[in-house]
Amino acid sequence: MKLPVIISTLTALLIPALAAARVPELSCANHMYREAELAMNPQGQVLLQDSYVGPLDALVKHLAKKHHLPLAHRVSSVRLSVKADDMDCRTLGRYPMDCQTRAGAQGHLLLSLFFGENEMTGSMTLNLPVNVRAFTIKSVLSSPGRVSLGSQAVTVDLKTLVIDAKADLDYEGVSIPATWSTFFHTDAPEGNSGSWCY
Repeated sequence: MKLPVIISTLTALLIPALAAARVPELSCANHMYREAELAMNPQGQVLLQDSYVGPLDALVKHLAKKHHLPLAHRVSSVRLSVKADDMDCRTLGRYPMDCQTRAGAQGHLLLSLFFGENEMTGSMTLNLPVNVRAFTIKSVLSSPGRVSLGSQAVTVDLKTLVIDAKADLDYEGVSIPATWSTFFHTDAPEGNSGSWCY
């Protein structure tokens, strides 16, 4: 086999491997206590979702006026997605995680809300393009403790991965200072991939 052929063959093998190595495993979900998720989708976007995000009063009032929503409404889920390429991370998808967006980042805010007494009265999901003036994600891994899982209340020794995230967003001139305080359980040691979260 000639040298140019060998080089091109090695290149074809190495480039996909190197590209794959740059994409971290990132998939945490907490559906026991809330609809929380921290993941990276196939498009290379970091997703952070939770049922409890605040404060969003100014945004909700703006959307209620724009879409003629009833006064009685409540946000049920908030998910922010930002391209991983727009984030500087010491560690992404590993503990402890420390990330912040670069200047000029863009993102999408997926907002689910219902109006009336409950979800059966009426609901709406909006996918809002937002300017991301700032977005930071930090995590702390706690000591192991007994955690009850599922309806059978099975207790196991798990660590708690606490996510503290803050975002300064802009949508149609409305400033959105969103804050996430999310947690996941994990049995992975420090430094391992976040794909061990649940």
